[in-house]
Amino acid sequence: MIIGIDHIEIVVADIDAMSTFFQTLGFTEVRRTDHHGQAVEMLVPGTEGTIIEFHTGHATEPPGLNHIAFRVDDCAATVEELRGAGVPIPRDAKVAANSGRLVASFRDPMYQRWQLAE
Repeated sequence: MIIGIDHIEIVVADIDAMSTFFQTLGFTEVRRTDHHGQAVEMLVPGTEGTIIEFHTGHATEPPGLNHIAFRVDDCAATVEELRGAGVPIPRDAKVAANSGRLVASFRDPMYQRWQLAE
């Protein structure tokens, strides 16, 4: 079951500039990784762990919204629940190499990518 927004991933040209800017808005830098080249995770103020992740793009990822991930209690069970409701989720949940968390990705009818994150 979806219980909230986990993170929003946005492709940008300069993660340092975005980190500095969002810190002036009250966001907290949580961590930096080599996810998609370079990435910085920023905690949204006033939330229980909602993250905006900025990462550098490459030829297959233009600047802008990459995906929104929904927080779930049980990723595998939610995948099966959504598949049963007709949501086409092509692959089972897997452990993300950069975070060690269980995730599953899918696309809506307009081809926008969404994700479930445990």
